[in-house]
Amino acid sequence: MDPFILSAAERPRQQLRFGVSPGAPHSTAARMFLSSNDTLLLVIEHLDIPSLQKLSQVCVAWTCLARDELRRRVYLELKRHIFTTATTHTVSSYPLKDAIEGFLVLLRTTRSVVSGSTALAICMQGTSRAGDWMDERDLDVFTPVGLAPNVILYFVETLGYVVARRLMGRAADDDVFGINDGDDVDSDEEDDNAFGTAARGLGVMSVTRLIRDGGLRVDVVEADSDCAILPVARFPFTALVNYITSTSLVVCYPRLTLTDLRMHYNPGISPPNRFKDKYRARGWVSSQEFQHTHQCIERKHYCPRNNRISEDDCCLVFDFEPRGGWYYPLEHVRTVSYYPQASWRWGDWSSTGVHDEPYAVSRYSALTTH
Repeated sequence: MDPFILSAAERPRQQLRFGVSPGAPHSTAARMFLSSNDTLLLVIEHLDIPSLQKLSQVCVAWTCLARDELRRRVYLELKRHIFTTATTHTVSSYPLKDAIEGFLVLLRTTRSVVSGSTALAICMQGTSRAGDWMDERDLDVFTPVGLAPNVILYFVETLGYVVARRLMGRAADDDVFGINDGDDVDSDEEDDNAFGTAARGLGVMSVTRLIRDGGLRVDVVEADSDCAILPVARFPFTALVNYITSTSLVVCYPRLTLTDLRMHYNPGISPPNRFKDKYRARGWVSSQEFQHTHQCIERKHYCPRNNRISEDDCCLVFDFEPRGGWYYPLEHVRTVSYYPQASWRWGDWSSTGVHDEPYAVSRYSALTTH
């Protein structure tokens, strides 16, 4: 088995991130520290994401170990769709590592993200929500407008997938937000006028489904703007508003998703019952309706009327790779992402107040790290 998906306790210490990998701090003290704390190695794989991030802020040694464990979880959830011995042509001793790092490079160069069930599966490791569904899901890759062909070409030529279908316009909109979830839809049956920018303004230009032997499916979702994250901000449940970039896990409603293990519905999206049943079967239940007065007395990160920005201070942002090639800092420091950001407010569609009007827009940051 590839050592990069083994737990920290199963791997030789020399294969841990610190002291041997590029971009990691060399620390004899860190190695000595872990030598006397074998118990930590045994329990770290059972920690949930909030506990793992708190652990990463204690000291350099724990920072490296916690982020190494998060990287292992990312590799584990990507392995099924990204790695196969049949299409891997490498003389490397670590073909899985090479395959997934190649995919992360693709995410970085195209400014794409992985969201949907894969990001949720990473979030749910170490919780009561983990289950067989994590091995049966699709892989959803979200790309900026115009860059879907680059991602599709990579999956076809490098990973051996074939294109099964392509939806555009309203059909693509419906497919991403649950209307056609689990069904095969013939793109020839869609309205001839249903092309171009998403009909209901949900941020989706096209969806291309790729398949491979073994029942593997990948959906490449092309946004209708430069912001790949924009459709993610419009998902029907808070539990789905998570994504991974080439360096980080981002959870936009961390308290609900990671701590309470509950979710709220987006009041502006009405997915069919079978889409709701899919997540109920995985143990997800809706919390009480959003608690909100005309003007919230205190800031609540789950209030639908809050103005939100991807990677704002309400999000949990947990790096598993250094951004821009810099060493990991001792303290948790937020750095501006080079990904175009999404800004949104779910709002209450039944309200007439001006401040309640829902929106989601691309918010490109001039500050970049790459």
